[in-house]
Amino acid sequence: MRIAWRSVGRVVTRVVADAQRERDRFANLTRIGIDEISYKRRQNYLTVVVDHDTGRLIWAAPGRSEATLRKFFDELGEERSHRITVVTADAADWIHKVVKERCPAAFLIVDALMLKVRKNGHIRSQSALLAMGVNEDGYREILGLRLGDSESRDSWGEFFTWLKGRGLRGVDLVTSDDHAGLVQAIRQHFQNATWQRCQTHATRNVLDACPNSLQTELRSQLRLLFTAPDEATARQVLDHIVTTYETRAPQAIRRLEAAFDDAIAILSYPEPYRKRMRTTNIVERLNEEIRRRERVIRIFPNGDSVTRLLGALLMEQDETWSTGRKYFDMTAYWEWRHPHVTAAD
Repeated sequence: MRIAWRSVGRVVTRVVADAQRERDRFANLTRIGIDEISYKRRQNYLTVVVDHDTGRLIWAAPGRSEATLRKFFDELGEERSHRITVVTADAADWIHKVVKERCPAAFLIVDALMLKVRKNGHIRSQSALLAMGVNEDGYREILGLRLGDSESRDSWGEFFTWLKGRGLRGVDLVTSDDHAGLVQAIRQHFQNATWQRCQTHATRNVLDACPNSLQTELRSQLRLLFTAPDEATARQVLDHIVTTYETRAPQAIRRLEAAFDDAIAILSYPEPYRKRMRTTNIVERLNEEIRRRERVIRIFPNGDSVTRLLGALLMEQDETWSTGRKYFDMTAYWEWRHPHVTAAD
C-alpha cells in the first residue's frame, strides 16, 4: 500500500489524539486488518491495524516485523486478542506467525481482495478472485471475476474450472504469489504450465526475515539475482548471497533458497517476456483501481452488485487493452515455443 508521507503524519496524529482522549479504540473488536505502509521512498515502514466493522484505523507503529506486531497485541491484551475472529492481511510470514500465536480463534484471510457484502442481513467479507492473461496475439485480456468465501484451494479450483468451462485453453505460464491454496489449485488445474512465483512478493518475504541493518544491501543483491540473464548466472549470484549472509541473516537465506527455483522459472522463457511476466504487478495495479472504486461504496448490498460494478470496470479495462497497443510481440515466443512453426503460420 502506497501513501503520501503527509497522509501518514495525519494518520499517526489521529491515532495519538485518540489515545490522549483515552478513547477505547479496541472496544468490541472482532475483525481486523493488518497492513504495512511504506514511506520515504520505501525505506521506512509503518505497521497499521484497522477495525473492519468501523472502518477506523486503531493502531500504527514504525516497523514491519514480528516484534512490531506483538506490541499491538500486547496493548490489546490476551483476553481481547482471543476474541478476534477474522484477520485479513497479505502473505507476509511475520504477520501469520504472530496472528497464530495471539489469535487462536481467528480465521486468517491472506492476500485477498476482500470486499464487504451484505448477505442474509449480515455483512460478510468475501474474496474477489480475478485472473488476467495475454492471448496468442499478444494482447492482455480479463479472463474472469468471481466472488468466493475465502481464497482457499477449493475456491480457486472452482474459479479455474469455471474459466476452463468458458474456453480457457493452452495456458503455458501462470504467475502468482505463494499462497498455498492458490498454488495447489494452479498445479492441479494447469498441470502442463510453468508456475512463476512473483518476484516482488518473494523479495518482500525474504527481506521480512532479514535484520533491518542488512535489508538495503540484500535488496540490491536480490535485484541482481532476479534480473540475471540465465539460470547459471542466477545460481552464481545465489551462491554469493548465501556465502555472504548465511550467518548474518540465516532465516532470510532459508526463505531465499526455498523460493529460488520457482522465482527464476521465467528464465527459461525468451528474454523479451521476462520483465513483465516475473511479477503480478499488473494485477496489483488493477486491484488498486478496484479498491479505489470500492472505497466509495464500502458495503455492497449483495453479490450481484459487486459483479455489476467490478464487471463494468473490468469490461472497460478489457476494451482498452484489446484496442490499444500489444502488450507483447509474440513472434519470438512462438518461434521459441514451436521451433518449426513461426507466428505467421
